[in-house]
Amino acid sequence: IVGFPGESEAEFADSCRALADSPIAYAHIFNYSGRPGTAATKLEGQVEAQERKRRSRVLHEISHRKKAQFYREMLGQRLRVLTEECQDGRWYGFADNYVRVAVDGAALEPNQLVEVEVVAAEQQHVVGRLGAAR
Repeated sequence: IVGFPGESEAEFADSCRALADSPIAYAHIFNYSGRPGTAATKLEGQVEAQERKRRSRVLHEISHRKKAQFYREMLGQRLRVLTEECQDGRWYGFADNYVRVAVDGAALEPNQLVEVEVVAAEQQHVVGRLGAAR
């Protein structure tokens, strides 16, 4: 949660460094949003809405860079993928490591386990080529 009451600029900078230096590949980032009647709305040091949005954008940028790097590091790896849906001639599913994988032009079915080799990294998923052997 970014922009919780009392979060200083120095603490936010520490959060940015911690995310950038961590081994995680992706972060779920949420702006603090005060709810009427909750104790947090009465705390000192409320962070302005525009500042919460700015801080959220900064953390999202770091997370996107880490995810892109993680996807690039997967190039050449073999993954086992459970197919879920076909969109525009591409089958999509998730690998054992929860990475979304697209398989081009394959005559597959939903809920099918397939072995793929990662051949490309795109913004929201990696692309796998069928026929990879383990």
